[in-house]
Amino acid sequence: MSSSNMAVESTFNEIFNRPPTFCEDCGELLDFEIITNDNVRCQKCGGETPLENIKNHYIESEEKFEMSKEWMNKLKNKEDKLRQEQKVKKAVVDETCPKCGYGKLYYYVQQTRSADEGSTVFYECMKCKFKFNQNN
Repeated sequence: MSSSNMAVESTFNEIFNRPPTFCEDCGELLDFEIITNDNVRCQKCGGETPLENIKNHYIESEEKFEMSKEWMNKLKNKEDKLRQEQKVKKAVVDETCPKCGYGKLYYYVQQTRSADEGSTVFYECMKCKFKFNQNN
């Protein structure tokens, strides 16, 4: 390995132990797989940054995010609406309730065990609201 390649490898090791570095021309995140003549080439603008410039280059940033009450209420309303839409839709089946003997039950099916096992059928009496389930 030539001394130039050893220097580049040494510089790589120093760079990769640091935070990400961005192109000095356009601000794009630099891809260290594109190296030419000891420079890192930007994929977006084609600008080249010498590895030596990057070696001691640190970037610090801070972002403060505050939610307004109005924004939080809108988010909560959207979440509530989604929950309502996702509520289980129950079908009706002609089966007898084991508690009161009524002949119609609501039911829905869910996969509650592993995928290679049967699903579970949940029943609810339309009259007395008695609930029970059955594994298939």
